[in-house]
Amino acid sequence: MVTDYGIFIPVLPGKSISSWPGQQVSVFAIDKNMQIRSSGLKYPLVNMELENWWMGTLNESLGDYFTLNFNEGRVLVFLEIPS
Repeated sequence: MVTDYGIFIPVLPGKSISSWPGQQVSVFAIDKNMQIRSSGLKYPLVNMELENWWMGTLNESLGDYFTLNFNEGRVLVFLEIPS
């Protein structure tokens, strides 16, 4: 889904997501009890349960890609687009 400020994409576990350093990123877990781990984000997610929608927001990519790992469930990622 595309908005005026970015795009929402569904994410598969372990898949690298193309990015750039400083790109604003938000992670939304549809399933509250799933644990998410990240690499390549300014504020790492370390086996974190995103029980509320705001808990994975306002993060930032550190490089050309980042990765999210989780066992099962549904995850959406919001990626800022350049203005």
